[in-house]
Amino acid sequence: MRKIVNIDLGHQPSLTNERVVEIISKHFGYKTGMKQGRFHIVEKSSLIVAILKLIQHEDTTKLRITGTFPKSWIDITCLLACVFTGVGCIAWIIYSVLHSGFEKEIATFVKNNPDFYPDNKQQ
Repeated sequence: MRKIVNIDLGHQPSLTNERVVEIISKHFGYKTGMKQGRFHIVEKSSLIVAILKLIQHEDTTKLRITGTFPKSWIDITCLLACVFTGVGCIAWIIYSVLHSGFEKEIATFVKNNPDFYPDNKQQ
Protein backbone atom coordinates (compact mmCIF):
# COMPACT_ATOMS: atom_id res chain seq x y z
CA MET A 1 0.00 0.00 0.00
CA ARG A 2 1.32 3.42 -0.92
CA LYS A 3 1.88 6.08 1.65
CA ILE A 4 0.02 9.31 1.09
CA VAL A 5 1.59 12.47 2.48
CA ASN A 6 -0.84 15.28 3.30
CA ILE A 7 0.56 18.73 4.01
CA ASP A 8 -1.65 21.41 5.55
CA LEU A 9 -0.86 24.76 3.89
CA GLY A 10 -3.28 26.84 5.94
CA HIS A 11 -6.06 28.61 4.06
CA GLN A 12 -4.94 29.70 0.59
CA PRO A 13 -7.91 29.83 -1.79
CA SER A 14 -5.81 31.51 -4.51
CA LEU A 15 -3.24 28.67 -4.66
CA THR A 16 -3.70 26.41 -7.69
CA ASN A 17 -2.35 23.01 -8.78
CA GLU A 18 -0.48 24.78 -11.57
CA ARG A 19 1.28 27.13 -9.14
CA VAL A 20 2.28 24.23 -6.87
CA VAL A 21 3.80 22.34 -9.79
CA GLU A 22 5.49 25.50 -11.08
CA ILE A 23 7.22 26.06 -7.73
CA ILE A 24 8.30 22.41 -7.41
CA SER A 25 9.51 21.98 -10.99
CA LYS A 26 11.38 25.31 -10.87
CA HIS A 27 13.34 24.09 -7.85
CA PHE A 28 13.91 20.44 -8.84
CA GLY A 29 13.77 20.68 -12.63
CA TYR A 30 11.59 17.56 -12.89
CA LYS A 31 9.32 16.79 -15.81
CA THR A 32 5.65 17.40 -15.02
CA GLY A 33 2.32 16.61 -16.62
CA MET A 34 -1.39 16.86 -15.90
CA LYS A 35 -3.72 13.88 -15.79
CA GLN A 36 -7.26 14.67 -16.95
CA GLY A 37 -7.27 18.04 -15.19
CA ARG A 38 -7.48 16.45 -11.73
CA PHE A 39 -3.89 16.13 -10.53
CA HIS A 40 -0.30 16.66 -11.63
CA ILE A 41 2.39 14.05 -12.14
CA VAL A 42 6.01 14.87 -11.29
CA GLU A 43 8.64 12.54 -12.78
CA LYS A 44 11.99 12.21 -11.03
CA SER A 45 13.03 9.46 -13.44
CA SER A 46 11.42 6.93 -15.73
CA LEU A 47 10.73 4.74 -12.68
CA ILE A 48 9.97 7.25 -9.91
CA VAL A 49 6.84 9.38 -10.10
CA ALA A 50 4.76 11.34 -7.60
CA ILE A 51 1.19 12.56 -7.92
CA LEU A 52 0.44 16.02 -6.54
CA LYS A 53 -3.11 17.11 -5.84
CA LEU A 54 -4.12 20.38 -4.21
CA ILE A 55 -7.28 20.03 -2.14
CA GLN A 56 -9.17 23.21 -1.35
CA HIS A 57 -11.66 23.08 1.51
CA GLU A 58 -13.75 25.90 2.89
CA ASP A 59 -11.23 26.79 5.58
CA THR A 60 -8.03 24.93 4.69
CA THR A 61 -5.74 24.05 1.78
CA LYS A 62 -3.94 20.71 1.66
CA LEU A 63 -1.40 19.23 -0.70
CA ARG A 64 -1.56 15.46 -1.20
CA ILE A 65 1.62 13.72 -2.42
CA THR A 66 1.48 10.07 -3.49
CA GLY A 67 4.33 8.02 -4.91
CA THR A 68 3.34 5.75 -7.75
CA PHE A 69 4.52 3.85 -10.78
CA PRO A 70 5.02 5.84 -14.00
CA LYS A 71 2.56 3.72 -15.99
CA SER A 72 -0.55 1.96 -14.69
CA TRP A 73 0.35 -1.25 -16.54
CA ILE A 74 3.58 -1.49 -14.50
CA ASP A 75 1.55 -1.07 -11.31
CA ILE A 76 -0.90 -3.81 -12.30
CA THR A 77 1.86 -6.17 -13.52
CA CYS A 78 3.82 -5.72 -10.31
CA LEU A 79 0.70 -6.24 -8.21
CA LEU A 80 -0.18 -9.46 -10.07
CA ALA A 81 3.42 -10.68 -9.85
CA CYS A 82 3.34 -9.90 -6.13
CA VAL A 83 0.20 -11.99 -5.70
CA PHE A 84 1.54 -14.98 -7.64
CA THR A 85 5.31 -14.92 -6.95
CA GLY A 86 7.86 -13.70 -4.45
CA VAL A 87 9.70 -11.78 -7.18
CA GLY A 88 6.82 -9.35 -7.53
CA CYS A 89 6.87 -8.82 -3.79
CA ILE A 90 10.55 -7.89 -3.85
CA ALA A 91 9.98 -5.47 -6.77
CA TRP A 92 7.02 -3.93 -4.93
CA ILE A 93 9.15 -3.32 -1.82
CA ILE A 94 12.00 -1.78 -3.83
CA TYR A 95 9.66 0.58 -5.70
CA SER A 96 7.86 1.51 -2.47
CA VAL A 97 11.17 2.51 -0.85
CA LEU A 98 12.19 4.58 -3.91
CA HIS A 99 8.82 6.35 -4.02
CA SER A 100 8.82 6.98 -0.29
CA GLY A 101 12.12 8.85 -0.57
CA PHE A 102 10.77 10.97 -3.41
CA GLU A 103 7.59 11.79 -1.48
CA LYS A 104 9.66 12.85 1.54
CA GLU A 105 11.93 14.98 -0.68
CA ILE A 106 8.97 16.90 -2.09
CA ALA A 107 7.22 17.15 1.30
CA THR A 108 10.35 18.54 2.97
CA PHE A 109 10.75 21.10 0.20
CA VAL A 110 7.10 22.21 0.47
CA LYS A 111 7.23 22.48 4.28
CA ASN A 112 10.38 24.64 4.13
CA ASN A 113 9.55 26.82 1.12
CA PRO A 114 8.12 30.29 1.87
CA ASP A 115 6.29 30.30 -1.50
CA PHE A 116 3.81 27.84 0.01
CA TYR A 117 3.28 29.96 3.13
CA PRO A 118 2.80 33.55 1.98
CA ASP A 119 1.77 34.75 5.45
CA ASN A 120 4.93 33.23 6.97
CA LYS A 121 2.87 30.63 8.85
CA GLN A 122 4.98 27.59 8.07
CA GLN A 123 3.79 24.28 9.51
